[in-house]
Amino acid sequence: QKFPESQLRLRAVVEAAAAFGQITNWLQVDDLLGNTNGVFQRAAQLDPGNQVIVNGQLSLENSKYQQRDFPGVVAVYELLTNQWQTLNQIQQCRGTYLFYQAKMELGDYAMALAATTNLAQIAGAPTNQDWLARAWESQGAALEKLDRLPDAIQAWPKNLTNAPVMQKREAILK
Repeated sequence: QKFPESQLRLRAVVEAAAAFGQITNWLQVDDLLGNTNGVFQRAAQLDPGNQVIVNGQLSLENSKYQQRDFPGVVAVYELLTNQWQTLNQIQQCRGTYLFYQAKMELGDYAMALAATTNLAQIAGAPTNQDWLARAWESQGAALEKLDRLPDAIQAWPKNLTNAPVMQKREAILK
């Protein structure tokens, strides 16, 4: 506020929002990152592919999810897909997984299933076992909600080999 021309202003806003996220003050995260006249949104319009902007968008997407604003999650995810090539694998996985969770909460199981397919592709190249296991687990859940139980039964065993212990247990139980 005291130095509106500072080159560090955008980074300060994004890092402040991340700090508020750590203490679960989601309204403050939204205020810093979602305000259309704020520093972040103005910078996002000028340079949407900037890595600091991408990190802020991911924080905003998480904030929307934590507040159960599922249409807000979808809207932020759509903004992220415009910068997809600038996101690293972990960022793509995080964004896609939050989108999947929002679609499940909204009852749009077909889109949630499509998101799990995307998540499996992202996590599979190069292999990230934690995210890949989450993708198979999510795919099984979406198929189960779509009442496609034979397909769900085929998704769960993919977590019986290299998945973390919790996903292996879930796969065995399912």
